[in-house]
Amino acid sequence: MEIIRPTVHHLDLNHREEGATVFIVGAGPQLATLSREMLAELSRRPTIGVNLTQHMVAPSYFISAYLDHHIMARLRAPDAVFIHMRPVLAPPPLDFLLPVRRQRFDPGMILHAELDAEDPLIITRRNVALGATHLALILGARNIVYIGVEQDNASHFYDELEPVKALIRADLEVLKDYRDLPRDHGYTTSEIVTAALETPPHELRAQPFGEDHTDVFAEYFRQIRGHGGAIYSASASGVVNRAGAEPVTIEQSLDL
Repeated sequence: MEIIRPTVHHLDLNHREEGATVFIVGAGPQLATLSREMLAELSRRPTIGVNLTQHMVAPSYFISAYLDHHIMARLRAPDAVFIHMRPVLAPPPLDFLLPVRRQRFDPGMILHAELDAEDPLIITRRNVALGATHLALILGARNIVYIGVEQDNASHFYDELEPVKALIRADLEVLKDYRDLPRDHGYTTSEIVTAALETPPHELRAQPFGEDHTDVFAEYFRQIRGHGGAIYSASASGVVNRAGAEPVTIEQSLDL
């Protein structure tokens, strides 16, 4: 694969989308319900992608703590800014990654609105959508809109989309060329993705999402509103709805 070095520095992310509506695109089932026209329009807007959402929307920014997810995203969205959250700030294992240090959110912690040049830090809590939310604040978003961030169960947008699952399987094969890269985790997310691809959709819908971060999202929202930001959810249900996001349709969100 051709190596493309990051075209931005950490400090370039500060207020990069000042006053804009930024879409955080998650891998929940809602993403499978969007029309081609809506997906194409989202790809023209400031978007933060996570997990495998690049198979539906080409994001402006892609954020993950997992190297495998970055490699797969790079295949489908080569023009994105790839932000790699790591336990310590260190040179990235791939040159197209922009590394930041990640820190666990705990009660009383303040979300900073800018990245520091010496210690660029994203605050999260074992939930990449939280890291994406902090990134949206740093980017200067006036409105943050969540799409496909339900987290009601273990289901995904691709569970019943066989053509998309075929693309994901092809991307998983590419990961074999990167087996020797140093990883920050003792397991690879490719194993998790593979298992999800082979699990019947009804079983995924019956499985819990994992840790419920409703209270953490609610605190993030409180602080972002303190900076003048507004929070919206385009999904009819989900963790961000429970945390206090204002409901909005996709069509309405495109006019914010």
